Amino acid sequence: HSIEDFGSLGSAIKASFPSQDAFDRHQEEVNAFWVLVEKRIEAAIPDPNGLIIYQDSMPVGDQKKAFALLDALANQSPNHLLIKKLRNQGAMLEGTEDPALLCECAALYESMFAMKSPAAQYAREHAFRARMDELIHLRDLFIARRIRETLVGASIGILFLGRKHRIMPELEKLPDEYTIVCL
Repeated sequence: HSIEDFGSLGSAIKASFPSQDAFDRHQEEVNAFWVLVEKRIEAAIPDPNGLIIYQDSMPVGDQKKAFALLDALANQSPNHLLIKKLRNQGAMLEGTEDPALLCECAALYESMFAMKSPAAQYAREHAFRARMDELIHLRDLFIARRIRETLVGASIGILFLGRKHRIMPELEKLPDEYTIVCL
């Protein structure tokens, strides 16, 4: 994720980098990654008309609100700029996540970053990571269920996920008529 993808948590995450140089290198790597992703998508899906986009952290619910959120983030986030480009070419964005799980993840991050003392953060890190792993697993189960419910017929879908997600075991449970390609 680019720092813009984290919204209000972005400044706390940026502050967690050991130096400005480390943060800048990370941002350069993220931007280079999204350039590569865009090229691979263009090669694999030359006509995105009808493509269904599944984006982690995009809640199920009011699509107008989802589009407004996406458009607000797209000004800076390479991920969201790509989604906006695909939407402009006829792709559709599908709500992907349980809002309650997203809110719990955000609250967990906020509570961790609210601790000013590194010692306090260190003391809670194990519990934080354990709960975050559980939440990511629950989110993956929900995302896979959403894909099974909404990707029908000859539809083509693309899923954008953060690297901590482990959704493949769930996607492999899709009927044989679906083909999964990792780009």
